[in-house]
Amino acid sequence: ARRAAGGRLAVLCPPGRVEETSAALVGRLRTAGGAELGVSTGPGALDSPVAVMSVADSKGLEFDAVVLVEPAEVLGGPDDEDPRAGAHDLYVAMTRPTQRLHVLASPGLDPALARALVGG
Repeated sequence: ARRAAGGRLAVLCPPGRVEETSAALVGRLRTAGGAELGVSTGPGALDSPVAVMSVADSKGLEFDAVVLVEPAEVLGGPDDEDPRAGAHDLYVAMTRPTQRLHVLASPGLDPALARALVGG
């Protein structure tokens, strides 16, 4: 696996939420010293302190910390062509961090999924 250098943070999103999530983070993340952290998407994201990308784009990469946004959307729904694909994507997302995984989910997350995310 390729490792993002310098203690990078990845924010992994369902494909349709990458731009929205990136826009929400720009200008809002700061270092302990108060300096603004750069947020990037796309090919240059790995050179930024905060890389926002889809779960599919993170495949094969490792990050010190990952924030997984809306895991239920990553998992997909009953209308998906291959329900196993969502489970695979969720597995990929949850195995990208080397140190810390944080999960951001809307209220109403399925209790079974919530238990699975915390290892219960």
